[in-house]
Amino acid sequence: ISAEQLLSARLAPELNLHPLTAAVEVGVAVGLVRDLPLIMGLFEQGRLDKARAALITKKLHTAGEYLPGFGPGCPAWVLMEGMLAARAPQLTYGELHRLVELLLVQVEPDGGNARHARARRARHVRVEAQPDGMALVSALVSADVGQWLDGFLDIAADDERDRAGAAGTPDGRTHDQRRADVLAALVQALAEGTPIPLVPVTNTSTHASTDADASTDAD
Repeated sequence: ISAEQLLSARLAPELNLHPLTAAVEVGVAVGLVRDLPLIMGLFEQGRLDKARAALITKKLHTAGEYLPGFGPGCPAWVLMEGMLAARAPQLTYGELHRLVELLLVQVEPDGGNARHARARRARHVRVEAQPDGMALVSALVSADVGQWLDGFLDIAADDERDRAGAAGTPDGRTHDQRRADVLAALVQALAEGTPIPLVPVTNTSTHASTDADASTDAD
């Protein structure tokens, strides 16, 4: 039995934790103190909370299990810790998570191409029935396609709003509602062979009046 296991067994009842949870907590603490002095220093100074310090510790130690030659004390590890220590205090948990992932991809021998290829094979689109005559559409696509789609929906939704305003009939839909209508119109147009640009002005007034009526009824 290792010292970490003994400590976990002792702390679990003291902290009212499941033994496995206690083991994880001890492992993170040991890794932080032993292998990440800069991150530990930020934690001690109160400049980095436990969640973000644990995130860095877990991600780097896990990466050491699949990245050849990457581990505590190696040049890439030391460089990455320095970069994270410089930026982590100013980042949210989500921002820090993305930064760590980006840095780890750069450490991979193939730049993360193999992982991206595996992830891309899982791409899909799902449509799930929802109550009240609605459906939930979800998709897993590559990041560039996601950015194109997000940007297209934003631009088209804003154009709908601006055109309605210029015509003197303000669009009563929210931005999210307009985005959903643009996506639906895109699919319908492709199915019916309608040429782009999409979402005719007549649809705008119909949706806007419907959403406005619904808002009035809700009030």
